[in-house]
Amino acid sequence: RTLLAAIDWSYQLLDPVEQRVFRTLAVFAGGWTLDAARALVADLSLGGDLDPLETMAALTGKSLVHRTDGPEGSPRWSMLQPLRGYALVQLRASPEEWHTPHAWQYGWALRLLDTLRSTPAAIDAELGTLRGVLEWTLADGQPAQALDLAAQLWPFWRARTHLFEGRQWLCGVLGAPGAAPDRRRARVLHGAAMLAQQQGDFVEMRRMLTEALSILTSCGDEDEVAVAIAVASSDLARVLGMEGELDEAARLAGDSLAVLRG
Repeated sequence: RTLLAAIDWSYQLLDPVEQRVFRTLAVFAGGWTLDAARALVADLSLGGDLDPLETMAALTGKSLVHRTDGPEGSPRWSMLQPLRGYALVQLRASPEEWHTPHAWQYGWALRLLDTLRSTPAAIDAELGTLRGVLEWTLADGQPAQALDLAAQLWPFWRARTHLFEGRQWLCGVLGAPGAAPDRRRARVLHGAAMLAQQQGDFVEMRRMLTEALSILTSCGDEDEVAVAIAVASSDLARVLGMEGELDEAARLAGDSLAVLRG
């Protein structure tokens, strides 16, 4: 109670705009950069002419957030868990305030992953927040969004050998109610199969690739789908070859090669 009272006292010292920024920043479970804060403030019109750097300084001065050095010495800010818990309670008090920044953050996460896809080390600093975004899409009943995000994240889990965590998330997304059997699902199945392969789970790898290939085959004949079918066929051919099903493996490998040769 004493800690809660102290947090509430500091919160009440903020002006209304600073209060809104503070509680909205709590959606960043793993902390945030100045660029992320600027984007959040601007896109959600949180403060008009508000200077995010000055606001970060004000929040830091009141011990509501703390500053650390991120990759290459760039500044990052975050909240201690009791402070973030308090801020989330304040944010949840308004359904619109609760949903809007989370929905915004989904788009932010996709843009971030697209920018950083070739630099897994740069994603490390944002991993806590990315987990939070993925968790929100599942809790909010947004299976298509969860699939899109998982499709972007699985190469990172593979590159950083976070295989157990990655497979847990991918299986959770694939098992979400309402997930349609479309290209999104096929991409995530392919990613889950690649993580299963690295763990030596060839039974699951085969099952997932077979499902992915079935979905892709029913999706049409666009170039993107054809390439995806070729990649999945090649990966499945490897599994079948290891299991001694050489005729089927050869057929799939031949089909894959024909598509890729165009």
